Amino acid sequence: MNSLFSDRLQDYMVNNNISEVKLADIVCVKQPTISRWLNGQSVPNINHVTLLCKELNIDANWLLGL
Repeated sequence: MNSLFSDRLQDYMVNNNISEVKLADIVCVKQPTISRWLNGQSVPNINHVTLLCKELNIDANWLLGL
């Protein structure tokens, strides 16, 4: 899941001009957490995935590659 999730989140951020700092504010985490998600060093918990999808209006299945 790491690579596909990271790639899709990063693509979404680039296409929608969303910075790491802005995304961190949206999901109530610190910017280094977003960086770790994008680098595939960690993945968000289910609560953060749910919040990401709700706030960005994206499908969880797509984001997670399911």
